[in-house]
Order: sequence, then structure tokens, then C-alpha cells
Amino acid sequence: MPMASLGAHRPADRRSRSGWLPALLFCVVVPALAEAAPAGILPAAGPPAVTGGVDAALSTELAARGAREILPAATIQARLKATPEIAMALRLAEDDLRKEEEAELGMNRTAAVNAARRAIERLTAVKARYYAAEMEARAWTALGLALLLRPGDPTRARQAFRVAFSIRSDHRPNPDRTPPPVIRLLDAARAEAAAVAPPTEPDLAWLAHRARVGRLAWVGLDPRQASDGVDATEVALLVFEVAGGRAGVPLGRRRHRSATSQETAAFVLRTLAPAADKTLSDAPASPRAAPASPWYRRWWVWTLVGVAVAGASAGIAAAATRGSAAPPPPPAPSGYEFHFHF
Repeated sequence: MPMASLGAHRPADRRSRSGWLPALLFCVVVPALAEAAPAGILPAAGPPAVTGGVDAALSTELAARGAREILPAATIQARLKATPEIAMALRLAEDDLRKEEEAELGMNRTAAVNAARRAIERLTAVKARYYAAEMEARAWTALGLALLLRPGDPTRARQAFRVAFSIRSDHRPNPDRTPPPVIRLLDAARAEAAAVAPPTEPDLAWLAHRARVGRLAWVGLDPRQASDGVDATEVALLVFEVAGGRAGVPLGRRRHRSATSQETAAFVLRTLAPAADKTLSDAPASPRAAPASPWYRRWWVWTLVGVAVAGASAGIAAAATRGSAAPPPPPAPSGYEFHFHF
């Protein structure tokens, strides 16, 4: 029959049962974080006659193939505008524009100019022209209208109007605030407006960080007629890759000539995700493909690291368990041990 001994026994060490938890979390969470940053596309810049078609073609193609690694312009816009810093700036700029209009109606030139400049400063600080172009164009137009109040400065007002039309060429000021002399000044400024300027690399890095994407693309469109008389669109593509959440790595500026919006969409998607773009064959391949994802963003790297960590944790836990085995029970206070036999 079994024999039972009286004595105190220490509870078993639980480290062997919990040592695998950090390793499991490491295997699951780290690969997910490594793959969590998709690519994104800012709204296309250029004449509305072509930008709308390109944005629509990109959205349609991304939806058709269910590509989750690239976010369309509408999603990037929503992400940026939902950022607390940007949402606050947009709200305050809207208030400034309302105050400018009130001051303008009251013929208070100083207050109107100051309110318009405050709105411009807020919008410039959050790079609004790349995702809220109409609002920044309104701010520059408001400054031009304020500068025309007595005593009036048509030269500086015309400069402000030129900036507004360079940000958004189809911007239409409120007709109730633009008498015929102002309309003529606006038309002259529209004709003189420069082409849309691409963002700087720091601007793209700033936007990518707040949109929570690993790569961000800006697409500039310039429709023109070739020497053979065929209409086509010059596509200027600037792609910026974010490394470590702060510093950015430019992937270069590339140019392409497209006859249709679908060809432009194909060119952009091939550059952002060349490995995933196998269904688009209506445009020639880009001469220089974008580099593959860095090794530290590939899931299998972190899976191997996680397996190694799991094995090491299990070995350490097993060794700790063997080394901390419970000692035999101490003898009774009388110096005798009591055994019960059945």
C-alpha cells in the first residue's frame, strides 16, 4: 500500500508555465507590426480634368484586386484630417476665414488681412495643400481680397491670387465677393499661375508619419500634346519611404507619359508595389522598379526570431524548474518522522 509522509511541501515553481507567454506575444505581435504600415497615395495634383479620372482609376483598380497594402487618396485624406493636430488646425483656419469675411464686409482692412494670414499660417503648417487644397486656395484668395480694401494693394493681391490658383487651378472664388474689377484681376492671376509644385521630401515624410503609412506617393499630372499631335499626360511621381517612423528615404522622382487614366494608375501602382502588380499589363513596365520591402519588415524574419526566443525561454524555464526542486520535508520537532501504513 502507498505510504504517506507528513511534512510541508513548497508549491511548484510556475515559471515553467509562464515562460512561453512573452515568446508567443513576440511571435504574433512583432510580425504584425512589421507588416502593419501600408503604402498610400495623396490626391493627384494638376488640372481637375485629369486628376479626377486618375484618382477614380486608382480607387477602382485597388478595389478590384482587394489590395490592402496600398491605400487610395480618399483614405489618406480621411486619416490626415482625423489627426488631432491637423483637425485642430483646419478648424481654427475655418474660424479665421469666417473672421476675415466679417472684417472684409465691415471694411476693416487690418483685421481682414491679419485673419487671412493666420489661416494661411495654420494651413501651411499642416501641409494642407496636399489633401485640403481647396481650403488653402480659399485662404490665399481671402488674403488677396483683404489686400484690395482701401487703400488697396493690387500688386500684392495679384500675387496672393496666383498662389491660390497654383494650389488649385479650378478654384472659384465666391462671386458675391468679386466685382468685375476683381474678376479681371483674378483672371490675370489664373493665367500667370505656375504649375503645381511637388512637395519637398520633409513634407512627404511629415505627411506619411501622420497618415501612418510606410510609403507615400505624390502624383503630379500635366496634360499636354506631343509632337505627333496625340494628347497625353506627363506624370511626375514622387515616392517617399518612411524608415523608423521619423527619418525618410526618398525612392526617387520618376516621369511617365500616359494616354489614359488607367495607364497612369498602372504606373503608380507598379512603382508602389511592383510585386503585387501582376494584373495590370496595359502600360509599359517602369524602367526602374521600387526596391523591395526591407528585411526587417518581412514576416518570416520575425517568425524565425520568435521561434528562437521561444526555444531559449523554454530552456531557461526548464533549467530554472530543475534547479529549484522542493527540498525534502523537515523532521518533526521531536526528531522523529511519522509514517502511516495502510
